[in-house]
Amino acid sequence: MVRQNDTLSGAYPSTSCLSHEVYRGDKLLAVYEPGTETLAIRWEGVVSSEEIREGYLAINVLIEKFAPKKWIIDLRKREKIRGADQSWVFKNVFSRALQVLRCDIFVAVLLPVYSYHELVDNMNGDELIQEDNLLILNHFLYEEEGRRWLENKDVLSA
Repeated sequence: MVRQNDTLSGAYPSTSCLSHEVYRGDKLLAVYEPGTETLAIRWEGVVSSEEIREGYLAINVLIEKFAPKKWIIDLRKREKIRGADQSWVFKNVFSRALQVLRCDIFVAVLLPVYSYHELVDNMNGDELIQEDNLLILNHFLYEEEGRRWLENKDVLSA
């Protein structure tokens, strides 16, 4: 389903003229923002392994359709997932996106405070490499921080 002028329930004020709601599930909403060329993804609630796989398989289709180099993934209202599910996302979504897009990809992940501290203590950001292309993952507490970081990527690549 594609609808114009939709944002993620106010969680993502659109910086573009039009946003396209491109996928909606019970616990997942994905919106493509053509003005910023950003794929905005929001998960909510307790998410099963099956829901994670179904949701990210739908997101893989969106990646092929829109070829976004910038993503913002909001996990602030999603409960923790199993380590095996997180590994599956890295292998089947992030690695695949690098293969399909064949360019650097920047992912801003919004996390709740408790998860942010857990992750930041163990890492300062992740990079996945596919040939000469990088997927750079950075974690943020606030949406504004994540969007500013993504906007900087436009300046660097111009």
